[in-house]
Amino acid sequence: GFPTVRIDHFQRSTAADLEAGLNLLARRKSRIRGLVIDLRGNPGGLLDEAVAVVDLFLKEGMIFESRGRDNKTVARADAKPGSRWERTPLVILINGKSASASEIVAGALQAHGRAKLVGTPTYGKGSVQRMYIFEDHSALKLTVSRYYLANGTVVADREGLKPDVVVEAPTEHSMATERLHVLVDSLPEAKRLEAKGLIGTLTEDNNSPATQKSDPQLEAAWKIVHETP
Repeated sequence: GFPTVRIDHFQRSTAADLEAGLNLLARRKSRIRGLVIDLRGNPGGLLDEAVAVVDLFLKEGMIFESRGRDNKTVARADAKPGSRWERTPLVILINGKSASASEIVAGALQAHGRAKLVGTPTYGKGSVQRMYIFEDHSALKLTVSRYYLANGTVVADREGLKPDVVVEAPTEHSMATERLHVLVDSLPEAKRLEAKGLIGTLTEDNNSPATQKSDPQLEAAWKIVHETP
């Protein structure tokens, strides 16, 4: 498959760590032919880190803007000119637990035609709220603005982003098998071969071929990246 980056949460240094990883990968290979970014289950986090991640792959244009009452823009983020990875084919994996900052990243890159989205619709967290607490301990939550992406695309609350290619989630068994393969790869060679043989036997006993694709969403993403010119 192609290089896959999983971002569980947007926290301080997420973008810098991703860029460092890409630079390291580029030094090991002549070029990166494609990249899959896994945002499944990512609830969001720091918005500025999400913007910085988008900026790695976008050479220009609006990343997002938030609009308040009367449709007035209250905040906006734009890509900085140029990007080392502006031509790298991208596929982003999403699901119903991808929310907030994850939707900014996926939506912005989709809106600019930089990435295909694969998986299932995202959570739908496109509004900014502020909480006001009063002396009697009552509270009031107000929506103060909403997120907009390029070409007027809206991150709709409770609707989320629609994937370009809908692929249902893998089963818990297949995900566990995939994780087991990853762990086994870190073993010494002799033990690794023995362990992979045992995994194959267990998979066959579960009435599934040993070569079964354990993560259909990831396999679909790799296929799309491979077919991208």
